[in-house]
Amino acid sequence: NTFLIPHAVNIELFGKAMDPSLAIPPDLARCPKPVFGHVGVLNVRIDIELIQELARMMPKASFVFVGPVIEVNAEYRAQLELLKKFKNVFFLGDKKEEELPAYLKGIDVCMVPYVRNEFTKYIKANAKFFQFVASGRPVVSTIGPADFDDDIVITATAPGQFAEALLKA
Repeated sequence: NTFLIPHAVNIELFGKAMDPSLAIPPDLARCPKPVFGHVGVLNVRIDIELIQELARMMPKASFVFVGPVIEVNAEYRAQLELLKKFKNVFFLGDKKEEELPAYLKGIDVCMVPYVRNEFTKYIKANAKFFQFVASGRPVVSTIGPADFDDDIVITATAPGQFAEALLKA
């Protein structure tokens, strides 16, 4: 017997992001609003050029990344270093899973800013997407899934379209 088990999420854990008594961590609380964030691994799937363009287009917004940097080559690491020069881009580092709901609570809109390529075209919704949804946050993604309502996820690929979607969400 074979069963398809799609990505699942710990709703009890990530749902804590909607708890009014949960404090936003100080390193995130200092970021100017609105806060657009990605919680998860930073690797070659993250579209650095998209984030650079968004940071230029939306200088009063904060772009926050919570998670470790793994599986990157020297060229990608150099691109990340350039991204760190933007005053509205923040890398908060790796956090324990039980801390993630507090970080998600402080994010206004979650992002899945993946490069669109031969690998990512097969990703419709990753585990992060379901964690973001369980936290009650709207999501803007370059990869979808396209079969959800806009109040859950907006798919946008071009920088201008992505910026507009972040503000709409």
